[in-house]
Amino acid sequence: MITLSILRIILSSFFLVVFVSCGPAGKKDDVVNHLKINESEFIIGGRDLSHNTELNRSVVMILNQGSMGQAGLCTGTFITQTIILTAAHCVTERTNDLVVKMGNSIFSDRKTISFNVLSVKINEGYQKTENDIALIQIEENDLIEVIPVQILQENESLNKKNITLFGYGVNQLEDSEDEFQGAGDLRSLRILSRRIRVGERTFLVDQSHGTGACHGDSGGPAFISSLNHKLVLVGVASGVVQSEDEIDCANQSIYTKVSAYKSWIMQTIHEMNSH
Repeated sequence: MITLSILRIILSSFFLVVFVSCGPAGKKDDVVNHLKINESEFIIGGRDLSHNTELNRSVVMILNQGSMGQAGLCTGTFITQTIILTAAHCVTERTNDLVVKMGNSIFSDRKTISFNVLSVKINEGYQKTENDIALIQIEENDLIEVIPVQILQENESLNKKNITLFGYGVNQLEDSEDEFQGAGDLRSLRILSRRIRVGERTFLVDQSHGTGACHGDSGGPAFISSLNHKLVLVGVASGVVQSEDEIDCANQSIYTKVSAYKSWIMQTIHEMNSH
């Protein structure tokens, strides 16, 4: 339970508000999908994935062009050739409001790929801080290589697992003349298991070390590495927990636990594909 002295803030970035972010961490290497990930190279201010083709074909940027001239930036992950998993607060069922793009650097890379959104399904129990999960169906294009990721099985445990976060969110702690503060570049961060607290439907990531998810990373994936070093999707970025006197993104981030929604995901995929 979050007390009145604690604020929960969604992680989608809105281009007409001021962005905030977090700082650096210690060093530790890991290899996942042939990508060397250093813990000092993170979503905020860290490593881009321009040289990792496979991951660039699994994770996408989602732009929600809402009312009042605002546009929300989020992240999502392909779990089938045509279905993207993201956070409910990132989307609207008005498909014309959504722009989905694939590429390492969304705002500067001419090689980015855009997808036509066919439908959106938001979890029926979504209420601000609860059940923050949704699916986007895109039109299949045989000319575009999409690499779906595996999602964690319902009977598998997250305990004592290191995770790796990915997202297109902001990457600077300091105030910047750049309104976007580095948003739009796909980045990664490895989080050690001692910084993760697992609940029934969510898990919390300790970001007091100065690293973690922030605005624009909402809807983005948290992965664990399987025995064959492939990435398995375990979480979807939902928001940050922040006390009133703390900087955004420097306390804890909240991830929706994918395994808790495995049945809903599979049933919804079936319904979407049936239309």
